[in-house]
Amino acid sequence: MSQKEETSSTTRRGVILFSSDCGVFVWRMIDLKAWAEYVVEWAAKDPYGFLTTVILALTPLFIASALLSWKLAKMIEAREREQKKKQKRQENIARAKRLKKD
Repeated sequence: MSQKEETSSTTRRGVILFSSDCGVFVWRMIDLKAWAEYVVEWAAKDPYGFLTTVILALTPLFIASALLSWKLAKMIEAREREQKKKQKRQENIARAKRLKKD
C-alpha cells in the first residue's frame, strides 16, 4: 500500500489539506474575516448574481419553514378540537349526574 501523501496550501480563506489517496479536501481552518471580505467584495461587484445565489440558497429553507408552520397549525387545531370535545363530554357527564341525583 502506498503511504498517504499530504500537502497543505494556504489561501486567503484558510489552510486546506490535500490528501492524494482519496481526493478529499479538508478544511483545517477558516479565516472568517477573509471570507466575509470576499463575500462583501462579491456582493459589490455582482449584486444581482449575489442576490440570485442567496435567494436560491434560502428558497428550500423558506419552503421547509412554510411546511412546518402549516403542519404545526394543523396540530394545534386538532388539539383544540380534541380539548373542546373532552370538555363537552365532561359537561354532559356532570349534567347527567345532576339529573340522576334529582
